[in-house]
Amino acid sequence: MDRPAALHFINTTHPGDATTSSSLSQIRSHAQKEIRLRARRLRKAAPPQGKKGDTKRIEQLKQNTDGKRGDTAVSSINITSSNSQEAVEEPTSTVPSMALSRSPQAIGLSSVAPCGGFSEKEGFLLLHYVNYVIPFSNGSCHKNRNSSSRWLIDLQLKHWIPLALSDRGLMAALFLQSCHSLGVLNPHQDYADMSTKYRLQCIQSTNASLATTATQMSDATIAKVMIMAIDEFTIGNVDAWRAHLAAITWMIERRGGVDALGVGGFLKEVIVNTPIFYE
Repeated sequence: MDRPAALHFINTTHPGDATTSSSLSQIRSHAQKEIRLRARRLRKAAPPQGKKGDTKRIEQLKQNTDGKRGDTAVSSINITSSNSQEAVEEPTSTVPSMALSRSPQAIGLSSVAPCGGFSEKEGFLLLHYVNYVIPFSNGSCHKNRNSSSRWLIDLQLKHWIPLALSDRGLMAALFLQSCHSLGVLNPHQDYADMSTKYRLQCIQSTNASLATTATQMSDATIAKVMIMAIDEFTIGNVDAWRAHLAAITWMIERRGGVDALGVGGFLKEVIVNTPIFYE
């Protein structure tokens, strides 16, 4: 069966108009239609429970546990959990990638230097994050729900996404959030394997950043731990969530306090006004 065509947005407006309400409205409408279409395709293609597809999935999970992922390269890293230290296998995709730099206006962003090419699936996850997670999910975890959502959306598009594109580990964290979002929108499709992949990539990147940082913590490193805290809270791992909160507090203190955080004030806004970080 032929693979569905990739989702692309071509924005021919002036860069200064790329984030206007009308432009973003058109993009969101297009994204919603594409998401619903893909959800229907996935439901039709999903094998019935108890059939051959389940056996194949179980075998694949066993292969993943043994560190055998077909053509996927595997490297070993050490992470510290709330209970012990364990070796984790980090998958590095060998799928042919596509450069994102050729159409930065396609997602309403100023021109930035991306951290590298993304696979077709990752391109879709990024578009879902920009066109769905940012405009429709921030209010669910933000204390001031009656505040200007337009301002918060603009803050993320102008500062948060460009920062993420400069750090592969932070992009993995965004992909992880997209997987959670798509899993809720389309419960018939299993996003667990993809979530695990990007969770491990985020952990690896964070460990590498902490190992090379002598005194001051970067915005990207703090942001990755913040997203991991959200991830643990989402899946109900309270002990790991509290451990991440303690780490975030320690890193912010070393940074010089919450007022010293960058990203246009977005990180401070999330820390101060999102209950998950102080309750």
